[in-house]
Amino acid sequence: MATLFVPFARGQNANTGEVKGLLTDTSGAVLADVAITITNVQTGIVTNTKTNANGLFDAPSIPTGEYTITFSKAGFKELVRKGLFIESGTTAVDTTLQVGDVTEKIEVIIEAPLLQTETSDQYVNFDTKEVLNAPIVGGIWFSELTKMLPGVGGGGGRDASGGEGVAVNGTQSYTANFQIEGSSATDPRDLNASNNYVPIDAIGEVNVSTANGGAHTGNGLLSLNVNLKSGTNNWHGSLFEFVQNDIFNARSFFNSGQKAPQRWNEFGGSVGGPIIKNKLFFYFTYQRNPVGGGGFYQTTVPTDAMRNGDFSDPSFHATVYDSNSCSGTCGRTPLNGGTNVLLPSQIDPVAAAYIKTSSRRFRMRK
Repeated sequence: MATLFVPFARGQNANTGEVKGLLTDTSGAVLADVAITITNVQTGIVTNTKTNANGLFDAPSIPTGEYTITFSKAGFKELVRKGLFIESGTTAVDTTLQVGDVTEKIEVIIEAPLLQTETSDQYVNFDTKEVLNAPIVGGIWFSELTKMLPGVGGGGGRDASGGEGVAVNGTQSYTANFQIEGSSATDPRDLNASNNYVPIDAIGEVNVSTANGGAHTGNGLLSLNVNLKSGTNNWHGSLFEFVQNDIFNARSFFNSGQKAPQRWNEFGGSVGGPIIKNKLFFYFTYQRNPVGGGGFYQTTVPTDAMRNGDFSDPSFHATVYDSNSCSGTCGRTPLNGGTNVLLPSQIDPVAAAYIKTSSRRFRMRK
């Protein structure tokens, strides 16, 4: 039940944004009771609010995405602001209305991101397109995107190449707080994201705070939060595969035989769309990662004669001594007159059984 009612909470989480602003007329006087309609372009979901007596409005918990905001009040021209992208955090939309007939409309298309004036934290946002366009290998988003962060640097145990050990602004490696939808996904085992990363096609945006972050960024100077995609009024889908195969690999210079086998596949797909238009949506992602591999190794194994206790072959280059012939520092006596051949009674039955089993196993592998 608690899970069902979480979407109705008014508090802003790290996977949503907040829109606030001040409404005035051309003389600078504040405007109360301005009707404000915030419409999600992809889903058609509408959020309605009004300005208070001081001309202020605040709409928390707005899902990230592209929006159109309409401002209307009797005696003033209707103002429509299009192309507004809401990201995690607070977006200020201060607006001035012009006196006129309410049937008159002014449309403003926002071409550049609004200047962040509500917080002092330093952050970088990677949207869906930037994530998909990054040269990501193996489906792990932070392997490449973290190299682009402001303040990333190496030295003193810090990793300048990004990845799990990324460090910014002089901090130590492995002190970042990885999050998914605002919840911590940092593995305490190794203090990084470990295997807690979502498929690339499921990422809506990545919000990275590198300094002065709020309480929602957790206990680290560097916070990396992944927000997931959701369904929209339009159907969308994708298929993907990352593959490694020895067919693509050259043989090692030191390997005169066959190439080592390698099979690494990470594949999956996604689909999302409407269940009830403008009201209910779904999004599904599947990913699988079957891996198979092997290697070629050189080692020394006993011959069949050695397995039967015969070490007389000159290539053995050793002498078998009688362990009962001496104790302490006296000279040892070669076993059985130095023939290097053990009698059947001198072979431990447990060792013989083990050698027989390992010999059969070795032949099967060969």
